[in-house]
Amino acid sequence: MSMTIVFKHPGYPEKKWRKGFKIAGGFPGVDVISCGIMDDVFAVKGENIDQDKLLEKIKKVLKSVEIIDHTKYPPDYFFYDF
Repeated sequence: MSMTIVFKHPGYPEKKWRKGFKIAGGFPGVDVISCGIMDDVFAVKGENIDQDKLLEKIKKVLKSVEIIDHTKYPPDYFFYDF
């Protein structure tokens, strides 16, 4: 089942939040990763992603990251084609 997970952080400097972004991008099940749609937010999309394990892994780098409800936004809001 395809799923989208959106992470919000409290405005970490780019060098720091990019570490969490890279962790998310290499996590099992993640097919697509996106950033820059909203400030202080990055998102992943994929199949069978263990959301709790991914959040735990990202929190090792970004202590104050949280998951926000992506359903409050239009479908594919966080992912776009060029």
